[in-house]
Amino acid sequence: MRFHCPNGLHARLIDDELARLLKTSGFRTLRLSLETVNAKRQKETGGKVSSEDLERSVRSLKKYGFTKDDIGVYLMYGLPGQDFGEVREGTAFLKSLGVRINLTEFAPVPGTQCWDDLISSGTISRDIDPLLTNNSVFSRLYSGYDPEETEKLKLSVKGYNTGQGA
Repeated sequence: MRFHCPNGLHARLIDDELARLLKTSGFRTLRLSLETVNAKRQKETGGKVSSEDLERSVRSLKKYGFTKDDIGVYLMYGLPGQDFGEVREGTAFLKSLGVRINLTEFAPVPGTQCWDDLISSGTISRDIDPLLTNNSVFSRLYSGYDPEETEKLKLSVKGYNTGQGA
């Protein structure tokens, strides 16, 4: 049997023993969640994983035979207050680890602290059209990122992931 984990696993919990068990049990596709390389934002969003945790888990996974094609890491962009440099820094960090990069657009979820903060700051209204909070449009409308720079980064990541660029 082969197992695939398309949702973000907690990298903090992956050590040598678990990496070995995952490999010998038939796990093939692993997706880890990092979300951001900004240590302050990592803590503010729940402290589930740090960059150091991710680096350690990737080292363990590679030690037991997982490759770049097997290990993908979710990196969010468009988080409230996140500048584009933070996203670039995140992609550079993941490239240095030799893992696939899964860029993920932020979308606020009603009822969360982030949602309430966005309403309190006046970024969105309580009665916002739900289509405007969809991840396919939210970061484009509210992140302040230059759309051309965002597209260039996405193409760079795609080239890196497919081995056709840096």
